[in-house]
Amino acid sequence: MAAPTYTTDLTLLTNAEAGTWAELTGATQGSAPVNNDPDYFIQGAGCTTQASRKTGTAAGFVYDHGTNVTFATDDVLFIWQVFLATNAIDTWANGGMRIGIGSANGTSDFWKAIGSDSYRNPYGGWQNTAIDPTFTADYTLGGGGGGTYRWFATWYNQVSAVTKGNMAGCDAMYYGRGDFIVELGDVGNGYATVAGMATTNDNQTNRYGLMQEQGIIYLWKGLWTLGTSTNAVDFRDANRSIEIQDTPRTYATFNRIEVNNASSNVEWVAINITAPSTSPSGSVLSAGEFEVVDNATVTKNACVFTDMSTFIYQSNSTLTNVVYRRCGLVTQAGATFDRCSFEESTNTPALLATNLSLITDTNFVSAGTGHAIQIDTAGTYTWVIFLVF
Repeated sequence: MAAPTYTTDLTLLTNAEAGTWAELTGATQGSAPVNNDPDYFIQGAGCTTQASRKTGTAAGFVYDHGTNVTFATDDVLFIWQVFLATNAIDTWANGGMRIGIGSANGTSDFWKAIGSDSYRNPYGGWQNTAIDPTFTADYTLGGGGGGTYRWFATWYNQVSAVTKGNMAGCDAMYYGRGDFIVELGDVGNGYATVAGMATTNDNQTNRYGLMQEQGIIYLWKGLWTLGTSTNAVDFRDANRSIEIQDTPRTYATFNRIEVNNASSNVEWVAINITAPSTSPSGSVLSAGEFEVVDNATVTKNACVFTDMSTFIYQSNSTLTNVVYRRCGLVTQAGATFDRCSFEESTNTPALLATNLSLITDTNFVSAGTGHAIQIDTAGTYTWVIFLVF
């Protein structure tokens, strides 16, 4: 084919280095926001910052895009925020850091984003948060945004005053489905990889917030598209640990992997993907789905998937020594399973099967209720079962 390509569907709203910024109407007790602050940006060469010496919800700042933004179905807002004095903001439950979208300055809906007790905190640092503007707002100002998206705000709830410095920062904002599209790749030009995705994501001019390298792990959210109707992908990778970011203000299918194009090839060895087991919102909204949309060649060996949602395969999929731990329904659809393990599935059954002869030496561990397999075609089947006590 050719060298792999990594692209997204995201549109940049602002890089926080220009444009119209102001104090948030209804929360004007902070300083005037400093645009293009070069001291601690995460994307580009500057960010917008503000100082606040007050407690409570007295301060915030807002960006005016100048025209209304149209969000297509399933589009979300991606925004970078930080509060450097992490101990000075309230918990997530109390709306320590909030993201607002509205029709005017001070006429906005707001959603919880960061707390002193959650996500990057208490250690601190920039966080990229995804917000679905159709999700029920946690707070409103001025009667709410009314479904019009022009002004984009950061608003915070302080439990203690900060005596110096611009602690609140906001950087690049994007909107879109969060679709990270991976195409092409071959032996001569290199295969597509998770590291390749992260290199594009973490480029200083990008900072999409979709596949971030975080030391020895990768932090992923959004739609991960492997191959398209136009171009197949040859994606081969091994020994990666990926954590799915908690996205409590999006929707259930937001975090999702799709394999497209029957000519695609996906080979994973020791790829571990883990969804959050808890959320400050009370439950994990989008635990991560995997679906082979077109009957591509998909091979997984010694992979572990933990606390994720559903998996759907097809007949050109081969799973060997794969562990599904506390995951949702796995649909065989003709795939081959050898020496796999289904541990404490959250669904009844753990596996929806089409061909028992393609399931060998596979282990099922109950969570105490439910059953292991449901066969979706009526008939008589012979299967050797070993019970271990």
